[in-house]
Amino acid sequence: EYKGLLAGGRCHINRRLIEYGVNRADYAEYLLNEFERTRNTELYGIATAYADTFVDLSIHRSDEDPDSWGAVRQRYRENLPDRVRSMRGPRFLFAMFDHTGNTAYRDTALEIGQYLLRSFPDRFARQGGACRELAELFARTEEDRYRIKATEILDAVRSSQIPDGPWYEYFE
Repeated sequence: EYKGLLAGGRCHINRRLIEYGVNRADYAEYLLNEFERTRNTELYGIATAYADTFVDLSIHRSDEDPDSWGAVRQRYRENLPDRVRSMRGPRFLFAMFDHTGNTAYRDTALEIGQYLLRSFPDRFARQGGACRELAELFARTEEDRYRIKATEILDAVRSSQIPDGPWYEYFE
């Protein structure tokens, strides 16, 4: 069941089907966490294969659109940057770097981090999810720009809260 992560399959977090070709590093991170908990080497192999494919196919790298460099693509065959998908990835890739020493994982996490710095804050409430990745980037690099950006995002989300307490998914 796990083997279809990059090309669809079943999400073992919420038990729903994953649409075909969606880049979701959080699913692979879940498998890596399950490997660490259970020591099931099959899960580790699948997470590693996913990480390799993710690094090779899922990151937007185009000199024609430098503002999107480092963004996670919506789907691995499309060259469209996706902010929500980009809010996941660095933690998983840093964990894979810790396991393997493969610097491509670390370097890709840093590429995604550069995109997050350029792309946020924005006008949607879910952007708070980027703070988790920015916190990891700050912890790994000790570069204040990641901490500052996370604070900017949290301020934007806080200021967009409506008086009753919830948020609109998108706001002006």
